[in-house]
Amino acid sequence: MRIADASLPRKPATGDDVTKMVLAGRATGLPGIEKSLWFNRQTLKVRGKWLVCARQSGIYVMLCPLPEKEALIEAAPDIYFDTDHHTGRHAVLAFADKISPEDLARRIARAWYIQAPKDMHPVVPKAKKPKAAPKAKSATAKPIKAKLRKTKKS
Repeated sequence: MRIADASLPRKPATGDDVTKMVLAGRATGLPGIEKSLWFNRQTLKVRGKWLVCARQSGIYVMLCPLPEKEALIEAAPDIYFDTDHHTGRHAVLAFADKISPEDLARRIARAWYIQAPKDMHPVVPKAKKPKAAPKAKSATAKPIKAKLRKTKKS
């Protein structure tokens, strides 16, 4: 759904919007997320790169690849939308009162994985190959060394 920029409220983001955004950022558990100002708007960033911004009262702008943006808007047009200004950009807008804290945290985490430097990404240990099970010895088999000793003595 596309909304005209002029029809959106021009009030700055409320404290509740910013608090919800910050709590969702903390809920991800990802390192380096910091609150900052970006174009005079409250924003969450990682190493100076933006993740989500409280654009104005009741609206978040979140970093989002274009294919995902289109899918989100199509799947939940009551939550996610686009404006003329953001058309063709890697950002999706969401109504703050309609997006759940869990969805907001998921979107922030997705943006974090796009923006954060690779050295900050959690290291997932490689799976170890299972060791081969030892071969079972048969009850009738005699150790080779014992056979050799008997042949040397004779």
